[in-house]
Amino acid sequence: MWYFTSDFSRGDTAYTKLALDRHTDTTYFQEPCGIQVFHCLRHEGTGGRTLLVDGFYAAEQVLQRAPEDFDLLTKVPLRHEYIENMGSCHNHMIGVGPVLNIYPWNKELYLIRYNNYDRAVINTVPHETVHRWYIAHRTLTTELRRPENELWVKLKPGKNLFAVHSMLGRSTIP
Repeated sequence: MWYFTSDFSRGDTAYTKLALDRHTDTTYFQEPCGIQVFHCLRHEGTGGRTLLVDGFYAAEQVLQRAPEDFDLLTKVPLRHEYIENMGSCHNHMIGVGPVLNIYPWNKELYLIRYNNYDRAVINTVPHETVHRWYIAHRTLTTELRRPENELWVKLKPGKNLFAVHSMLGRSTIP
């Protein structure tokens, strides 16, 4: 369980007041969190809206429009890394996997590991694959940023949000 405040008490963007672009949380775990519960305890002022993104629909659109990009995003393993060295907190976590995770027996998408904040250097594939991967990543990013894939909500004190394999972000907290 994590408690978040915007005081940068931990070495993570979640503990800032910055807007966060769409991403999957805990990509640096080998098995990113499948279910997250957000509970707003206190909020004063404006900002801090939560962005929910339908990443599965966006990935389906990539599969339909650019199947070669979808395929590459299911095959290139990436490292996602979290290094924390603040106060008494010393953590170094690494998770490895493709952006789009599919079951090998039926090709069904079951997990999206999309996080530009925690993605490490791409050194898991030959150099000539990296440029092609970035093109595929841009295709997915374009789909993820389409307004029809977004839902903005404002959590108020006492409200809970249950998120299952979701992608999220937030607006700036002034």
